[in-house]
Amino acid sequence: MLVECFKATQDVVSIVTPGWKIEGITCTPSGLVTSWKREVGRIAWIDKALDKSGVTFSSRSIAANGNSVIVSVPLSGIKTFNSPPEMNGVDLVNTLNDLFQGLQMSVNMSTETWTSPQKNVYRSVKFSFTSNHDPKQWLGLLMNFSGLKINTIKYDINSHNWYYEGAIYVL
Repeated sequence: MLVECFKATQDVVSIVTPGWKIEGITCTPSGLVTSWKREVGRIAWIDKALDKSGVTFSSRSIAANGNSVIVSVPLSGIKTFNSPPEMNGVDLVNTLNDLFQGLQMSVNMSTETWTSPQKNVYRSVKFSFTSNHDPKQWLGLLMNFSGLKINTIKYDINSHNWYYEGAIYVL
């Protein structure tokens, strides 16, 4: 999802429309969602920009007052790898803390346990962090963790910061 979100984010931020300002961008496994807020523009202008962008939208809606537009973009090509957990929870927390300390960054973590209807018990370490590095920069590092699942990536268009949230399954 890291690469697909980055590509889709690049596509939507390249859509520039006079009088409209793009707002936050959120990626989940089901796709990217973003919105534009009208400053002085017209609906016809944003419609034309979206139509001519070359981006495929899975949905597009205009607020009843005409002052915002919300779009969804499918993330194609997300690959799922069978990567069973390799670390126990304590070792993973220590490894992540050490890694982020080395990068001089903060990471938030919590543990989670879930029991399936078939009575299988799944344990994971949930994590979240904010970075000014885009998803392609994190790809090599995060993909080293077997059992990784990325839940959400957000991009703040004003601060140019990325927010990452996911989980890594543990033994």
